[in-house]
Amino acid sequence: MEVLKGIVAYRTTVIYGVYINKFQKFLGHWEFYFSDINVGILNDYATYCKKILKNENTTIFTSIRILSFFYNDAMEEELIEMAPSPFYKVNISKSKVER
Repeated sequence: MEVLKGIVAYRTTVIYGVYINKFQKFLGHWEFYFSDINVGILNDYATYCKKILKNENTTIFTSIRILSFFYNDAMEEELIEMAPSPFYKVNISKSKVER
């Protein structure tokens, strides 16, 4: 998160941190590697968000999308091997929003 300071707005780094912490809480530990992320873990995370945290689909989609930002950036920076992203195989339907 330190790398983002000065690149994106302060509030954005705070929000990203909240979503990363949420994923770490799901995993049950604070350290994880991008190579550990696969479709199964992402689907389990989506289920956790839905059933345990009672998140709606839009929030779940945002949670996964923010993780994908970091994953894709790590590939672009050649920190992890360039490979098809598991995030493209996770489908979260959009919630109908009433205004």
